[in-house]
Amino acid sequence: MSTGMGYYTVDSVLPDVSLPVSPSVDASEAAGQVLDAALDQAQDLLLPALVGLGSLSGALLAGRAALAGTQLLAEAAIRAAGAQRELRRQRVDACRAAECWRQAAFAAAGVNARIETLAVRVRKAELPPGPDGPPVPPPLSPVGMTLGQLWERLAATERRLRSAEAAQARAELERTPLVATGVPGSDRLALRLRERRARALAEYALTTSADAPRDRPPERPVAPSGESAVSFGVELIARLPPDVDPADRLLVEEAVAVAAEEAAAGRAAAAGRHLREAEQFADRAVRAAGRRREAREWAALQLGFLRDAPAGLPPEAANALPTAPPDEIALLERTLDGGEPPDEALRARIGARVGNRTSALRQLYTAQVVRAVLRRTADGSRAAAPARERGRGTAQNAGNPPGTVDWTPPGWGGEHWLRLIPTDSGHARVVTMHRARPAGTETEDDRDRDRRRCAEAPRQLRALERLLDRAEVTMRLTFDPVPVPAPVSVPEASAARAPVAADRARARRGDGPQARALDRPDRPDRPKRSDRPGPEPRR
Repeated sequence: MSTGMGYYTVDSVLPDVSLPVSPSVDASEAAGQVLDAALDQAQDLLLPALVGLGSLSGALLAGRAALAGTQLLAEAAIRAAGAQRELRRQRVDACRAAECWRQAAFAAAGVNARIETLAVRVRKAELPPGPDGPPVPPPLSPVGMTLGQLWERLAATERRLRSAEAAQARAELERTPLVATGVPGSDRLALRLRERRARALAEYALTTSADAPRDRPPERPVAPSGESAVSFGVELIARLPPDVDPADRLLVEEAVAVAAEEAAAGRAAAAGRHLREAEQFADRAVRAAGRRREAREWAALQLGFLRDAPAGLPPEAANALPTAPPDEIALLERTLDGGEPPDEALRARIGARVGNRTSALRQLYTAQVVRAVLRRTADGSRAAAPARERGRGTAQNAGNPPGTVDWTPPGWGGEHWLRLIPTDSGHARVVTMHRARPAGTETEDDRDRDRRRCAEAPRQLRALERLLDRAEVTMRLTFDPVPVPAPVSVPEASAARAPVAADRARARRGDGPQARALDRPDRPDRPKRSDRPGPEPRR
């Protein structure tokens, strides 16, 4: 039978694709209104806030989020908030709904990484629990939610998260000692610095990533007086991020206090030098906090995808996904705990693990979309029955890789079908199948029907490709030429060699002349075996 090879890509992840927990569930029940709208090419049909996230769609989006990086996830959170305001009452097409879900799923992954990072900071700080302690919110699990529900949960969770981040920073602020220079009034300056820092943290807790003000850093005075030096230092410390290291913040406070002392004594040049030093300390503190934050959130993203089973997937499908070895999981946990940026070798290794797992999910997702497309077509086609219903001819189906789809095109009856096998490498293979026939019973009519089905297979696959294009899955397959027997004319040169070939075949069977290189008639110059001198007799 004929075979075909090609490739497939998932251009956009439609949100409502699931893998049924029970094998008896029809594939069409695992895909919802977004796929229906895509296949109908309907416009202005969907209200994105009412679209729910399926298990396969959620797992695949989580993998793509882990590959995207923390900066892209932070930007996705801002775009998701904008989409919520824009599309809550607006109907859009399937592609726009898929993009809304991608942004929301990426934002959820980013928030979960921040939650895990804050939990580590709270644990390492060993702060005693209390009514003012940081209440770390639970992570989000988008699978099963509608987009409207996830939008609401995202906004509420980020408010709680920013409140907890501010509470953690406030607790660290209260635990560190006040800066004291021994100069009269230094205690009042230290309290003023702390009060402004506490107000800044309270303002941080009341905003979200989307509406947080993008303040410019304060402008350092050229010839600072006592008050201008203090005002600059107060705003410099207030703008430090909540997760700045307390020791780094103390360095900035000390430099500001010394600058204020020099300015009060009328030494403007010395005050300016110390303010510049405070500015440098603050810049280094911000960059160090950013590196720790990125490393921890990156590790949390990878761990959440590689270590945890995808929500909503059947256990057999989740257990079959590629995983990372224990030593790599331990390295990720160490990065999350310590905040040390990983080297490029570790990033590459983990990226490959995430890519392999994402490719396996893409394979399952593509197969499920193909099943849903085939079952939904209204032209009389039907998906092939499971192997147990097809008799001995498909007993080998049990050994096929995950995602194998059997399909009987319209008019093919129960004797032939197409087997589509998307692989986790992005390639796809198609085979024209037929029932196994007992030995010696195959007729010429059977072989002729096999050839007709092989010739029809490319046309059937072209129609499937067009439907998959609508579902944002690009699949392109090329079939091998169908073998058709035809008369073969033998050239004279070939005819002259034919008897030689026949003689060699008989020689291999043992029923013809067995020529050897040493006594061939076309090499008279070579001595025959009987003329060759033998070994001398022993004496």
